[in-house]
Amino acid sequence: MSRLGSGAAGASKPLTSREREVLEMVVLGLTNEQIASRVSLSTHTVKFHLASLYAKLGVANRTEAAVAYTRRIQDGGDLIEPSGVTSS
Repeated sequence: MSRLGSGAAGASKPLTSREREVLEMVVLGLTNEQIASRVSLSTHTVKFHLASLYAKLGVANRTEAAVAYTRRIQDGGDLIEPSGVTSS
């Protein structure tokens, strides 16, 4: 039972490429500080990206986000915005 496509508002919004990059590092077990260092962001910005992707995935924490990501990838799905879509 995946939460990626469910929720009160309907289908979830796709992740930006940066959110997916952060999520992939969460799946690898990196801390916020390690993620920030690897992508040259502040830890505050990493936390912002995490909060945004949690909302989009309909999860409450990094463990649930990692599980949702893993399930989606195993199902052959994608979590990022299509090419040509700009994000801030």
